Amino acid sequence: VFAQPPGFAEHAAATQLLAAGKGAAAVESAFKALARSEDFASPDWSKETPQGNIVLDEFTGTANAAYRGQRAAYRVTLGAALAATGDAEGAAREFGRAVALDDRPETWRRLADLPGMPLSTRVEFLLRSWIGSGGTVHWSGRQKCSEGPGGHAPQTGAKDEWKIVRGLCL
Repeated sequence: VFAQPPGFAEHAAATQLLAAGKGAAAVESAFKALARSEDFASPDWSKETPQGNIVLDEFTGTANAAYRGQRAAYRVTLGAALAATGDAEGAAREFGRAVALDDRPETWRRLADLPGMPLSTRVEFLLRSWIGSGGTVHWSGRQKCSEGPGGHAPQTGAKDEWKIVRGLCL
């Protein structure tokens, strides 16, 4: 039987509370999961074998990646709970922290889906999600970004509204 990582029970509770539509309670439980999982301590295997330092280095790298993934999942849950309570700014902050820990396409998608997100930012996040899940962007033409997508001028006439994202004018 494997021990669950710190904060696992609180994270599971937060997920269940979200599914039940209890956003405020889910926020509280998600915060508890993050608080319980703050410390990372790898065991000292270097004493167990003559080649222990190599084992420890490999284990620490793997454990660190797992820890970052766990913390990212907890942050995504907290972001979803904050979004459920109407705190889009807090949700964006937590989703942003999650992608900094573990760059997952579904987290970029959650960021893009937040209410009040500017269109250019929403498109950028959707592209990051799409590319992260295996999509590619192919650009085969030349275009001035001042012309906008498809060669059309921006409706407002402001040339600086269009951003270049991976070679596309948006």
